[in-house]
Amino acid sequence: LKTPESLAIRLRYWNIEWMDTMLYLPDVPLDARQQDIKSSIMNEINTYVNEMTLKFIIGTESLDEGWDAYVSNVWKMGLEDVVEVQKEAYETYMSISLE
Repeated sequence: LKTPESLAIRLRYWNIEWMDTMLYLPDVPLDARQQDIKSSIMNEINTYVNEMTLKFIIGTESLDEGWDAYVSNVWKMGLEDVVEVQKEAYETYMSISLE
């Protein structure tokens, strides 16, 4: 996806093709413990998200009335723990990358 920002960066740096990749977070590897935490939580969240997406699309769940509860449920299912695991992995990645 090309954005005005990425175009400006490309033009500034003489259209260096790899420059666009600097606009995205790196693929940060997770250790076994982090992967276990993320997998166990995200399996349940992904199932719930898929079910709710279908309900929102076919109209059995109202976006106006159900969205806030949907978001709240995803957080209650442990999304905050997944965010923390990702932050931890990112900080480890950056400390190794900067050495």
